[in-house]
Amino acid sequence: MFEPPFAQRLCERPLWGLSYCSFLLDEFIESMVEDAVHVDVTREGNVIVGFERLPDAVERIRRSEGPGIQKTDDEDEDKAAAHEETTAPRRSDASSHGFASYTTKPCTVSLPRRALDTQGWGEKESVDLRTERINMRTVGILYPGDMGHHVARVLLEDGFAVVTTLAGRSERTRRFAADAGITVLTSVAAVVERADILLSIIPPTAVQAVAADVAAAVRQTGHAPLFVDANAVSPMTVQEVAQIIAPSGAPFLDACIIGPARDVRGRCTFYVSGPAARTFAEHLGSSLRTHVLGERIGQASAFKMAFSGLNKGLVALLYELTVVAQDFGFLDELLRQYTALLPGVMQALEWLVPTYPVHAARRAEEMRELAETLEYFGFSSAMARGTQQTLAAVGRLKLAERFPARGEHGWTLREVIEAVAHAGALKQEKTSQE
Repeated sequence: MFEPPFAQRLCERPLWGLSYCSFLLDEFIESMVEDAVHVDVTREGNVIVGFERLPDAVERIRRSEGPGIQKTDDEDEDKAAAHEETTAPRRSDASSHGFASYTTKPCTVSLPRRALDTQGWGEKESVDLRTERINMRTVGILYPGDMGHHVARVLLEDGFAVVTTLAGRSERTRRFAADAGITVLTSVAAVVERADILLSIIPPTAVQAVAADVAAAVRQTGHAPLFVDANAVSPMTVQEVAQIIAPSGAPFLDACIIGPARDVRGRCTFYVSGPAARTFAEHLGSSLRTHVLGERIGQASAFKMAFSGLNKGLVALLYELTVVAQDFGFLDELLRQYTALLPGVMQALEWLVPTYPVHAARRAEEMRELAETLEYFGFSSAMARGTQQTLAAVGRLKLAERFPARGEHGWTLREVIEAVAHAGALKQEKTSQE
C-alpha cells in the first residue's frame, strides 16, 4: 500500500491518481484490449485494478445508477473535461487504443468502442469475473468464533476491513463479532461479494457445508475471493473442500493455525500450502505470522494433524493418569513430580487443559480427522483413536454449561482434573465374567 501522504493525494485528486495508474498499466492494458479494464482508488489510498469480460462490463455499466456517472467519447470530450474535479478522467491516449471511457467517482471503466454495440454477442456464459487486486484489504471470516474473532482483531488493528455474516449463528458467536468490531453483513453472498480473502475457521464437521455455501455465493455474485480453509481437518477432507470450491472459479488455499487464540499476533502461525500460498503470505503475512509449506494442497492440513495430535494426546493422557491419582489421593504429589521432571510439558499443559471445558468435543472431532488420516495412508492410529475417545468423554460432560460462573477462561488445570474425576467420565463399568 502507498505511504499516507501519497494515499492522501490519490484521494484528493482521483484524476491524478488514475492517470498515474494508467501509466503503470500501459503495456498490460495493451494486451487486454479484448477485456474491460477498471481502476479503483479507494478512500484508504488502495489502488485496485480489475478485468471483466466485455458483455458483463457493459451490462454492469448500463445498470449503474446515481450521480457521477457519465459517458464520454470523442464528441463530448470537452464536456467531460468540465467535470475533472468530480469524475475520473478519460485517458489522454485512449483513442490510440480504440477506447471509450465510462467514468464514475472514484473509478474508471474503459472499454473497446466496439463493446458499446452489443448486437451480435449472442448467447453468453454466466459471469466470468477475473479480478486481481493490488491490495487485498478486505477479509471475510466464516465464522468469528474463539479463534476467528481474535484473528479479526489483529487484522482490524492493522487497518484491514473485516466482514462476516451471523445468519444462523449462536449468541456466543454474535458476542464475539460485536466485541471484535467486525462488520456484519446480511448473508454469505454479501460477504463473498465484499471480501478479497475469505477465511474459513469453523469446527471440522461444518467445513463441507460452509464451502458449499461459499461456492454458491461465488456463482451468484460473480466475485471470487481467495478461499482459505484454515480448519483442523484431514488432507482428505481438504481435498473434498477444494473440489467443492473449484467449479466456482475461486482460488483455494490449504491452511492451519498453530497457537493459542488469545495471542494470535504473538504466538500463532498460519501454515499454508497450495498455489496461492505466496499470495496469502504477501498480503496478510505482515499481520498474521505465515509459513509457506509448499504448493501442494494437503500439506498444511497434514501439518495440523501431526502437530495437534501431540498436544491433544498429552492432555488426554494427563486426564487418564490424574483421575487415577485423584481417586488414590496423591494428585498433588503427582503434579509436583511432573512439574519437577517435565517443566516445559507441564507449562504447556497449564494453559492447554483449562481450555477443554469449552473445546473438548470439537477437539475430539479433530482427533477423529487425525485417526482417519493415519489410517488412510496406512499408519497406526491407536493413540489417535484413544485420544479421540477420551476427549469425547470429557466433551460429553459439558463442563462449561455445568459451571457457567467460571466462563471460558476461569479454569485451572487442577480444577478441570477434579471436575472430570468427580463426574466419573473416564471410569469404565466392570463387567462380570462367567
